[in-house]
Amino acid sequence: MSILGFVRRRPLVALGAVAGLWWLWPGSPRPPAAPARAQAAVTGDGFAALGGGRLALLDEDGRRRRELAVAGAPAGARVVGVAGRVGLVWRDGKRVAVGVLDDGGRLEGTQRFGKRVARLCEGVATNEHRFGVAWLEADGSMWFVHGPTSPRAAEEPAAAAEVSLAEPAKADFCAIASAHDQLALLLTEGSRTTLVLCGRQCGGARRVELPRRSEVLGLGCTRGGCAIATRGDRGAALTWVTPQGQVQWTRPLPHAGPDGPVSLAGTGAQVAIAYATANEPVVVTASATGALATVWQGASDGVPSLVHAAGRLLVARSVDGELTGSVVRAP
Repeated sequence: MSILGFVRRRPLVALGAVAGLWWLWPGSPRPPAAPARAQAAVTGDGFAALGGGRLALLDEDGRRRRELAVAGAPAGARVVGVAGRVGLVWRDGKRVAVGVLDDGGRLEGTQRFGKRVARLCEGVATNEHRFGVAWLEADGSMWFVHGPTSPRAAEEPAAAAEVSLAEPAKADFCAIASAHDQLALLLTEGSRTTLVLCGRQCGGARRVELPRRSEVLGLGCTRGGCAIATRGDRGAALTWVTPQGQVQWTRPLPHAGPDGPVSLAGTGAQVAIAYATANEPVVVTASATGALATVWQGASDGVPSLVHAAGRLLVARSVDGELTGSVVRAP
């Protein structure tokens, strides 16, 4: 499968597609469900939050600049910052589509990637460095499209690399997350979990030992490690691993509800995790030392979405149907 060329003279200049071969994964196409909660992204000059067909543009302190209706927003679309503009990524039939929004909320410059997309991976990578969205092809290959967040990096050339597993895999979960200026990819096959970090090239695949009989919920990374959220017989837990895949610790998420999604975002040296409790949703931070600290709790229609840029953690959510955001200082 050839590497997709990035497109010049288009709003999405400097987009790249990077393939990693995950051999013999036989999946059937399955469209993702539309998100029931807000989803956030870092943009070139602040943040954005998407929910219910509306987009809120926020400054770096979480103050609302304006809100606009997204005309014809595709079901399940995810918001990202693209070379100084706001973009949407969604599954369009057998392909992945990326488009940017004009000032009126209309999509333009849409480009399509992939050939026979089986599924989109969980999450997006979004911070001040770059964005990324990953998917699995029906032939067993794993791809991600990525590009710069800032307009200053719009002419940065795309990078391509290939990663392969030592053994054939039948993936049942995949995720992507920011890892400072890199991207992190996670893939599970039953009890086997594999982590790969990609910059201009992708590193080697690292196997990660997670709690037995647990379901992977999400991934968040820093430059120096990743936190993986899981749920098993003993409830929700968090595992910290090094970039080499070595487990540093596993801790339960305090007062976590028995079900529901989680949201993770890497900060400078920590990973923030949002999840539901018996009362209001909570956001805690975790570090390589194993320390967990609560940094936010408040009203939300669902589990908030988290993104981080320049020392600021945005807690994006919908409250009584209205998009809103709070900023927590998180170095």
